[in-house]
Amino acid sequence: MDIKLIERIEAYLQGDMTSEEVKTFEDQISFDSELREQLMLYKEIEFSMRQINSIQEKDLNETLSNLNKKYIKEVHLEVQKEDTEPKAIPRDKPNYFRLFSALAAIFIMILAAYFLLFRAADPQGLAEKYYAENLVELSQTMGSTEDLIQLGIAAYNQKDYQRAQVYFQEALVQDNKNSDAIKYSGLAYLSEKEYDNAIAAFQELASLPDLFSNPGLFYQAFTLMMRNESGDLERAKLILERVVDQNEEGSRQAQEWLGKL
Repeated sequence: MDIKLIERIEAYLQGDMTSEEVKTFEDQISFDSELREQLMLYKEIEFSMRQINSIQEKDLNETLSNLNKKYIKEVHLEVQKEDTEPKAIPRDKPNYFRLFSALAAIFIMILAAYFLLFRAADPQGLAEKYYAENLVELSQTMGSTEDLIQLGIAAYNQKDYQRAQVYFQEALVQDNKNSDAIKYSGLAYLSEKEYDNAIAAFQELASLPDLFSNPGLFYQAFTLMMRNESGDLERAKLILERVVDQNEEGSRQAQEWLGKL
């Protein structure tokens, strides 16, 4: 595809043509199937670029720039070679459309790969997925409806996190080392997006000695990923490494996340 044609397509798509130029261009599209294909291809590339515009823009632009330099250089060399060859020797013209189509396909594949890769590596996205799959509803013990913890869990499962918190705090008044009350209180804070309170609860949980299984460290890292403020990812990764090294509760999930972050 030559530069002048690209400029015409851009002018057409951006509304920079006069009404007469638009009519002439659309008339040409109606009978020129190759031009029609080139226009559709250009629109597809433009759409793909807009789709991933907000994702790792700097890295993506660098990659595309490198590809652009490579392929534009090849086109330039091909044209230069044609111009310097003796005119008496028959030679086919460079197939710009085929080259442009191949380049466009490469661009689109790279854009799609970046889109999928960086979505998968988004810490907040990973944490939200884990929350949706594991913490939207908590398991209850049958026949314990009068227990404060179970009442709190019932309220939590009804998404009444404030009422759940009341029950968990009452349980902590009775026993301030109640690991279940601390854990569920932290999860209720987390569900309300009170991340600082959730982290404090999970730190307290992690400090409790002699627990057979303690998810305190894992939940700290998980909450940092959910909050996703400046510095949170670095802190979360350090904590996840501790979870894996010490084989704490959540170590398998921690290892999986570390492989993606």
